[in-house]
Amino acid sequence: MQAGDGRPSYDELAALVVEQARVIGELRAENDRLRVENERLSGRVAELERRLGRNSGNSSLPPSADTFTRPEKKPGGQSGRLRGGQPGSAGGGLAMVDRPDTVDDHLPESCTGCGAGPGLADSTGYERRQV
Repeated sequence: MQAGDGRPSYDELAALVVEQARVIGELRAENDRLRVENERLSGRVAELERRLGRNSGNSSLPPSADTFTRPEKKPGGQSGRLRGGQPGSAGGGLAMVDRPDTVDDHLPESCTGCGAGPGLADSTGYERRQV
């Protein structure tokens, strides 16, 4: 019931204070419960992030345990050159000589078609190699 001037009565204000105290108590209990839950979940997230950061490169895990992503390779000193011999560099192979010590002719024993022995005149070409 309200007083004649539109203001709440003392009993109404006392009931409102009791109700607000009950709501504040419930909110404090929920706040405490949520803080405990937040600490638990924060610890779990930290543990999972620690596990996620482990791979075969920074722990004793085998490479087959790298399930999420491969570790990034650190770029080496990139000079812009390709691996191996560079274009334009002198080759290190053995140069052919003009006058070899020996010349060997390698001819087949017989013709596979007629069975006759071929001679040097029957040659269709040659290949020059140096050993």
